[in-house]
Amino acid sequence: IRHIANSSATLKDSKYCLDAVRIGSALTGRVPFKTNVPLKRVGTFYSTIADIRKLKRGQNLGYGNICKLKRDTRVAVLCCGSADGVMIKKDYDTFRFVDILRYGFHVFKMLFANNMPTACVNGQTVRFVGRPALTHTFIDVTGVECVCGDKVALNVSPLYIADKVKR
Repeated sequence: IRHIANSSATLKDSKYCLDAVRIGSALTGRVPFKTNVPLKRVGTFYSTIADIRKLKRGQNLGYGNICKLKRDTRVAVLCCGSADGVMIKKDYDTFRFVDILRYGFHVFKMLFANNMPTACVNGQTVRFVGRPALTHTFIDVTGVECVCGDKVALNVSPLYIADKVKR
């Protein structure tokens, strides 16, 4: 079997497909350019609300008090965290100088973007509060009708979710 194409090469020009292709980034539902192929994620990560707290403006929360609340906030605690792959990112591939420049440009762009991860609770999009810890994550559910036990869909990359199935 011969193959030289990843997801991007396959979608750009089929002459690179040969006998097989590697479809890593297509599994996440995205590639680094516009395409007419309607890509979708292969799965959704669900968690449940374990607790809901009303916190005051100025209170800190999160691992290392990473977040100081700017307003009174209703916060839900989810039963998942970085141990489950939530917000775990792949290390940069910096073997070539051009890659270092590219990643540096993306980091610079992040200064001006709102990249806070999101989740969906009862049909409403909510934002993470602070950084996920090892076993739990906080989300802002101010103004959202929800109770403990409600299911939450997290908008995270399926490539970084730990496989918990016992084999």
